[in-house]
Amino acid sequence: MFDHGAQYISTPKSVDFHNILMEWKEKSVIAEWKGNFGIMKSSVISQAPSSERYVGVPYMNSICKYLVGVDSSIVTQFGRRIRVQPIIQSKSINQDEVISGWNVICNSNNEDLGTYDFLISSDRGFKVLSEDFNVIPQALHPLYLNYLQNTVNSVTSAPILATMIVMKRSIPRDLFGYDGITFQWTEGSDQENNNILGWIARDSSKPNRYEY
Repeated sequence: MFDHGAQYISTPKSVDFHNILMEWKEKSVIAEWKGNFGIMKSSVISQAPSSERYVGVPYMNSICKYLVGVDSSIVTQFGRRIRVQPIIQSKSINQDEVISGWNVICNSNNEDLGTYDFLISSDRGFKVLSEDFNVIPQALHPLYLNYLQNTVNSVTSAPILATMIVMKRSIPRDLFGYDGITFQWTEGSDQENNNILGWIARDSSKPNRYEY
């Protein structure tokens, strides 16, 4: 099992988030990754500044599983195609219409899945909702559709590849030297055009990973 998405949670920048992390740590949802970290710049590796790094145990998705498990108000459903119907309101005759909520309906059986204040989706999900009207008829109100199309079209995605490599034998830290290395490319340098790597890590060096 690899953490091929989020690698770790860095030092919290607010008291509230710090308190949440400490609560998760106390309940063994996360643990501090006390590895040796470096920064490569201009082909030279130096020690990274001291910083807190927390990871979910035994996987990063353990955090999501914990949140769903402890909050009975969170209902999760998978593998269901839906359509959404925005709730449109006007405060007065002269004011523009606004979206005040969302009705969520299952496509296959028209089951009402509830009314919600906010709708969150990936950029791919937005494109499906806004473009694939043969599959999801009347998915969005024109008021929101125009805003959505303009927003999505203005975003340029940066493709990223995550490579997961399994070694026949574990690499000792003494041989590799670091548990994680961040690559920083100097603007205008020769390496800038070859900035293939952004981060590499020994995933097995994270707490509790060796048991799985």
